[in-house]
Amino acid sequence: MLVVPPARETIVDRIDRLVKAAVADGRFPSANVFWSEEGCGLSRSYLHQFRSRLKADPDATMTIDTARKIAEALGLPVKAVTGDTPALDRYPNRARAIESARNLDLPEHAIARVLRENPGYDLPRLAWFMRIFAEAQSVRPAADR
Repeated sequence: MLVVPPARETIVDRIDRLVKAAVADGRFPSANVFWSEEGCGLSRSYLHQFRSRLKADPDATMTIDTARKIAEALGLPVKAVTGDTPALDRYPNRARAIESARNLDLPEHAIARVLRENPGYDLPRLAWFMRIFAEAQSVRPAADR
């Protein structure tokens, strides 16, 4: 589902839009699941608390670890969440491989399985993509083979 961002969007609005898009695309059954341990592992009230902090202090920011958790759960680079100049994503090659997999309409459940992997280092982009492709092949119904 393509959701066009508004011209001027706060970071809270951006995260809210990205989470809603992920739920609409079927990557998560609900926003509650996204915010749970299955998703990014943050509190469901995180966005509300952050919005309140921004109202009190317009220069308030989120930590890179928080942005990274949200980005990894969404399968996006940190830059897509923060809107800032590129930050170091934990596995930037995986984020690019996921983007390619989505462009090729590989199943979201295969992408979700690979998102749970944590090898401790960033694999080459092709390796991440082949992991997603292998997961897509292994969980395909027998009639499609």
